[in-house]
Amino acid sequence: MVNILSNRIIKRLTSFFLICFSLVLLIRLVQDEFYTVNNYDPMIEPSMKISYDVKSDKIKRCFVNVLKRYENLHQYHIHLHQKQLSNSTMSAQPVIKWNNLFTGIKEYKIILGFYVMDSDILVEDIPNQVLEGWFAHELGHISDYEQYTNFEMLLYGIKYLLSSSFKKKVEHEADYIALKKGFRKEIIATKKYILTEGLFSDRYTSIIKKYYLPIEALESVEKEPEDTLSGIYHE
Repeated sequence: MVNILSNRIIKRLTSFFLICFSLVLLIRLVQDEFYTVNNYDPMIEPSMKISYDVKSDKIKRCFVNVLKRYENLHQYHIHLHQKQLSNSTMSAQPVIKWNNLFTGIKEYKIILGFYVMDSDILVEDIPNQVLEGWFAHELGHISDYEQYTNFEMLLYGIKYLLSSSFKKKVEHEADYIALKKGFRKEIIATKKYILTEGLFSDRYTSIIKKYYLPIEALESVEKEPEDTLSGIYHE
């Protein structure tokens, strides 16, 4: 009798867990389908792999406009995610999971705040050219990440946090890549907006001056940035 009851309990528990698992799987599938449909954008080229949880059409449009020129990144899934940030306005990061840590499968995300760092200015209200310059810089970071494995990117992140000289080097590299992609005007517009408009805190502007290419260097760039910047690049 006891064995019969035990078997019934086991069967019922097994059925219960199978139902729960099926429901979770179904919910995930529905969410994925909903997410895909809601990220449809006629501006996105078929080669692009973009998803976002950003409500602003302006932000999406500026991002797509910039990504179009970064053809080397079209092979990767890039997720644009907006949330509350306190120590930055925008950042580009690899998406590293246990199942891709030691594989060649790569995906990336760009996180942007609702406000520009240390201000009450909405990212959505930034002028289009400035916003595109910001995205050009962040996609420059992702282009730089391409050469590293997912495991190497873990070491990269630690080095970025601990070494000021390395941080300066990679921030220069991101600007440098954006210049080579043809975003000179946009990068200059972004720098001037941050440094000359008087809208932002001394803390924020000092970070930009310390780690990023100066406006004067950017303005001196014409068609061959690698020649013009040779004297100050990674200085």
